Amino acid sequence: MVFGHPLIIKSNTMEYKTLAMIRDSIINQLKPLANSDVDIQEEWIEDVIDDARGALVRTLFNARDDFSGWYQTIDLEASDLKSTVINGYEYFFRNPVSVVTLPGPLMQGLGQKNILYFGAHGVDTLNMQRASMREFQEYEYHRFGAGLPCYMLDGDKLYIRNTGRRRYFKLSAIFSKPTCVPGYDIDNSDYPLPISLHNRLEIVVFQHLASKMNLPVDKIPGNPDETRIGDMNQAMRASQQESRMT
Repeated sequence: MVFGHPLIIKSNTMEYKTLAMIRDSIINQLKPLANSDVDIQEEWIEDVIDDARGALVRTLFNARDDFSGWYQTIDLEASDLKSTVINGYEYFFRNPVSVVTLPGPLMQGLGQKNILYFGAHGVDTLNMQRASMREFQEYEYHRFGAGLPCYMLDGDKLYIRNTGRRRYFKLSAIFSKPTCVPGYDIDNSDYPLPISLHNRLEIVVFQHLASKMNLPVDKIPGNPDETRIGDMNQAMRASQQESRMT
């Protein structure tokens, strides 16, 4: 169970825009170049914005950049579990584990950086270890790992062990679709992207949409530095492929 309102981890020196502000800015740039009979759908623009955000964060991950401003923080409620099916196999746990269902998939292609923090609600000192599926299974029988608070991510599920009777947890993570977070309002909620990248995001989205709409793109000012953000066309394709899979 997910509850509460989404929070963005902010820096005091940063400002933020909403998804609606970014979307409307791009639409205003497209309209003068598009025919009057072209229907520019807002939901399509929003989906491409999310795909471009995924492309940007992956290229920054490869460049080992700082991820401040990308995360959303939510509260989660766990339930007990004695067995589960993962990849077609049913697993039984000697000691019950807990499980929480996320509101949507986390961003892939970031290693373990798609989760900044996952711990017990109200207990900041409990920062649990993230384990692979094999480690999570083996810890139950391990001499030292048997009592280790840890968690495992599988799809939209987080499996948790050795947290006592705690039912409530806090998660700071990068979601593929920021709008999946409960309480997220595209008109009022901050879009989880550092303000320094907003111009770059709009350029990438505009170029992508203009190409799809057969609009002229050869005179776009402020083209991004491809040596810094990598092959954005390839990154955009990866993000769109992930969106189709989820």
